[in-house]
Amino acid sequence: MVTQRRPFSLFSLFLSACAGGALLLFGGSCASFGDATEARRGHISAYGESLQARSAWLSAPRSLEECLSFALENNYSLRLSALQRRLSELDVDASLANFLPVVSLGGNWTGWRHQQTMGGSPVSDKEYFNGDLGVQMPLVAPATWLLYANRRLSRQAGALTEHLARQGILAQVTSLYYQALLCQLRITALESQVASTRSQFQRIDGMYEEGQVLGWERTNAETQWRSREIALEQARRELSLVRGRLLQALGLSPADEAKLQLVYSQDPRQEPQEGVEEMVLRALTLRPELSQMDRQVVESENQVRMALVDFLPTVGGFLNGTWTSDDIADRATNLYGGISAAMDLFRGFSKVTGYRSAKLARQAAALQREEKFLAVILEVMSADRDLKDAASQRRLAELAYRASQAKYEEYRQRCEEGVEPVYRMLDARAEMDDAYLQFLQTSFVKDVALTNLEVAMGTLKPDEQRWTPEDQEAPMKENLDELLPKEE
Repeated sequence: MVTQRRPFSLFSLFLSACAGGALLLFGGSCASFGDATEARRGHISAYGESLQARSAWLSAPRSLEECLSFALENNYSLRLSALQRRLSELDVDASLANFLPVVSLGGNWTGWRHQQTMGGSPVSDKEYFNGDLGVQMPLVAPATWLLYANRRLSRQAGALTEHLARQGILAQVTSLYYQALLCQLRITALESQVASTRSQFQRIDGMYEEGQVLGWERTNAETQWRSREIALEQARRELSLVRGRLLQALGLSPADEAKLQLVYSQDPRQEPQEGVEEMVLRALTLRPELSQMDRQVVESENQVRMALVDFLPTVGGFLNGTWTSDDIADRATNLYGGISAAMDLFRGFSKVTGYRSAKLARQAAALQREEKFLAVILEVMSADRDLKDAASQRRLAELAYRASQAKYEEYRQRCEEGVEPVYRMLDARAEMDDAYLQFLQTSFVKDVALTNLEVAMGTLKPDEQRWTPEDQEAPMKENLDELLPKEE
């Protein structure tokens, strides 16, 4: 009597696992498939709570340094950049799989309506299970090494991209911060001008009632007053919009713009003392974009090598173990292996075309790097010119402010002595407010120009202690100090 072999336990476990996974995937979550409305409601609720929690940061006045630190931790563009960088790191891990053996487990059940026979003798059971465990390993595959090298270059480029994004956010937040401060100061100046023109209109209106001035003079005074009121309303709306943009850059809700309070710290920043040639050389050394393009050039060279090795054969080894529950088989288990090789003899000249395309892509990468090289030089020259222009305008605005300040003090004293009327003192005060506003505006423009010059030179360094939640969850594997060239 022949004993029936029991089905292979591993194969049964494999089928059970597949069935259980299908039930969990489709049975447990099918109710939410395609329900975009419910997903929208859930996101509104959860995201609203997250924004409300972060809006507690707006409870106190914030300086530029505090805004920059908060943006480095919460800006959404930086969080997306961190995810892109993590994807490039996962690509490197995935490319490592090409060096490792591929292990596969398979099985099947076979049932015959009529048992297979040959010469009246059965050649297999009517029902039986088959199972196999296979191992495959590439032995000669040069493209694998080149692919891994390119993935590592992409990972380095991802780290540089994130560093560049952090620099860009610092420049963006700095510009928006000064724009918001300038709007606040403009509102203060306009409020003073509204008071001055209103007082002047009331005086001329009284003179008009007494017949001392003509109607068009009264209308002209009223027009000046109303125009200042309209300008004040426009400035308030502009402040609301600029603060909303700043909050968006900080990763906060623009609807909370009324809660944002900014304080200005007049800490002088040192201007570069080098000449344009020295600044250009620093930029050509430190700019992360050029480091990115260096890696793109190397990657394109590897693509040419990959196109060449595509003409070579690939060699691999395999080893398979089999099992069957068929009682008629002489061996229930068996083992076999070997070496396989494959080589394309003709594929419609596609490989030749691919090689030519790779060479053209390498030339394009080299030209793009040279074009960026020239663009960096021009950016540094332009940023240096903007900084010098801003410094000149600041000095001129400072002189104008001092002159208007002295004029106001003189009119104020003469008004107190009864020599000058009140409206002239108010006009002088409005003129001084305009000059002070222009002075602060040129100061802000100079600070922004200095930040832009630091970006153009590649010397703007984000705070290394401030990172997004995505960065904290999976810190950067690459060392930026090693990726960015050192100054000589």
